Amino acid sequence: MNTIGVGLLGTGFAGRAHAHAISSSRRFGKVSPVKVAVFSLNPDKAKTFASTYGFKKWYGDWRELVRDKEVDVVINALPNYMHAEPSMGAAREDKAILCEKPLGRTAEEALKIAESVKETGVINGVGFNHRWLPAVQLARKLIDKGVVGEIRYFRGYFLEDWAFDPKMPFAWRFDAKDAGYGTVGDNGAHVIDLARFLVGEVGRVVAISRIYIPERPSSEGVKRVTNDDASAVLLEFENGAIGTLEASRVFPGRTNYMGFEIYGDAGAIFFDLEHLDELRVADYSEDEEVRGVKRIRVLERCHHGVKNYWAKHALGWAESFTLQLEAFLEAVQEHRGYKPDFFDGVAVNAVLDAIKKSSSERRWVEVERLW
Repeated sequence: MNTIGVGLLGTGFAGRAHAHAISSSRRFGKVSPVKVAVFSLNPDKAKTFASTYGFKKWYGDWRELVRDKEVDVVINALPNYMHAEPSMGAAREDKAILCEKPLGRTAEEALKIAESVKETGVINGVGFNHRWLPAVQLARKLIDKGVVGEIRYFRGYFLEDWAFDPKMPFAWRFDAKDAGYGTVGDNGAHVIDLARFLVGEVGRVVAISRIYIPERPSSEGVKRVTNDDASAVLLEFENGAIGTLEASRVFPGRTNYMGFEIYGDAGAIFFDLEHLDELRVADYSEDEEVRGVKRIRVLERCHHGVKNYWAKHALGWAESFTLQLEAFLEAVQEHRGYKPDFFDGVAVNAVLDAIKKSSSERRWVEVERLW
């Protein structure tokens, strides 16, 4: 089996998920990743993380990691405000780069990153891990087969409660300067990627966003929240379909409630992340007497990604990162393009910018075609 050296930037929530994926890919993928090095702004965290997750080295400077000759692929799991320079720096060192979403804090920043990385010719991708789940891959396959027919309506949602407590301390995710967007960028970016993957390009939007908890405590005193706690968006796709997007970080009872519903002139498909190994399908080409919503357990060896695990037994959310990394490493090994790439990241950022502008100006806004 071929090996590829991996360097990981970031030791937070996303960093832990990617570290798990590297371990899993070593067991199941066609390409075996080697845990070369990890970076954190806090050297003590980097050292502890390296020991816990089995990385050979640790760095307190991301520049040292991307220059490491043993590193072939860099995973950027840093906060949004550190996506640009480390990603472009890795590419300049001829390292393939997989960067977490959203690629930029604005579409302009995302485009700058994408164009800079394109000049180097390295393989690049954005971490939209949910599209790699077997049930989502099956949804795409059934849409391509015509089970849904011509798509008329898309409903996408990603609702959570992680910021429900007003006493939760202020962090970079609550700052428009550092994060770029609030929940519509954190959660909505995933839904937008799925909408593009399954339905098509979004042409225009109209949105309402709200900050429900305007201030949060910090070690430096109370700080003002400057990005959205919740957003509701109407979507109009370029192919004529319409839809909605819902996103929140403060809704009680919703811990990881993400999914989509797609309705066409021949049938419909429903997916819910809380039941991620299931896909519900309504095929209206069937006789009326047997028509209805059918549950498909996406656990057979024939389903995308399942054969590398344990058929007929449920997979978890973490496996979406493993399947994503497997696909990315295979693209690197075979010197071919990977999707979703940085320009797909730009496309998502363009929709996010339109949503932000629409909410501010209270009107329909066209999505700018930057990619």
